[in-house]
Amino acid sequence: MRMSDIRLRGFGIFLLVPAIVAGTGCSFQPSNGDDPPNGNGAEPGTVLIVFRNLSLSDAVQVNFHASEGPFGVLPDELFIEANLITRDIGVAGTGIIQPQGFDFLRDFPCSGDLVLGTSGGHFLDNESGDQTGIGPVRWAQASALGFCGGAVTFTFNSSGGQFTTEFSIIHSVSSLPAP
Repeated sequence: MRMSDIRLRGFGIFLLVPAIVAGTGCSFQPSNGDDPPNGNGAEPGTVLIVFRNLSLSDAVQVNFHASEGPFGVLPDELFIEANLITRDIGVAGTGIIQPQGFDFLRDFPCSGDLVLGTSGGHFLDNESGDQTGIGPVRWAQASALGFCGGAVTFTFNSSGGQFTTEFSIIHSVSSLPAP
């Protein structure tokens, strides 16, 4: 058997797996290749950051920013180019999460001075890449909310021309359900 035949058969299996999963009623959620967080706990001095895109048709560029404070004017001083993080987020480190997809940053360094947030996320037509909308700005301070050692989830959604961005905090990663 030629190597190209083996690759084609492997690609066919790759396409078949989501169809089988969809047929069982389970959801198939592509990610960066890692397993989703499973409640094993965060390392001390870190936070688990999760990005979820619930949109059925729009990709979202999460526009994630993080920096150590103190800041004079929040959130203005957080949302500058120097604090933008795309590495290890989304498709090939672009910061773009596909529709119905998720990604996460495990063991992100965390201290009481950490401030993190999103400038709302840019929602993009998944086919053309054209911007369809922007979600609301969301940010959080570790000193005020005590999320170090836990998890922060940013959830993006678009439906009927409405664009939402929400965040939630789980103070103990060990309370996350197993996948």
